[in-house]
Amino acid sequence: MGNYKNNSHLVSFVDGEMYITCRVCGETKPEDYFDKNKNNKFGRTYSCRVCIQMNDKGTITLENADERYASGAREILMNMGYDLSKDIHTQFLQRMKDKGRNL
Repeated sequence: MGNYKNNSHLVSFVDGEMYITCRVCGETKPEDYFDKNKNNKFGRTYSCRVCIQMNDKGTITLENADERYASGAREILMNMGYDLSKDIHTQFLQRMKDKGRNL
């Protein structure tokens, strides 16, 4: 078994099979869970298909995002006066309405 660290993600080989650790969710999965990408060292994307699909659909939230990224976003939102126990989008729309901007 060999491990290779490349651009902050880990690639492992077990019994001739390549496993990649996703940059987004941090899970180690077989290479088939990653799209092909000739530009990357091992020929696969750095994010798994599930995470790419979640990101494309806009379903990554503060609750299900990687804590490395979510903690900074929470701090920024709190500094801006948002109540994190309530829906942020609704609060944003209300702020725009209060400023006379209809979205």
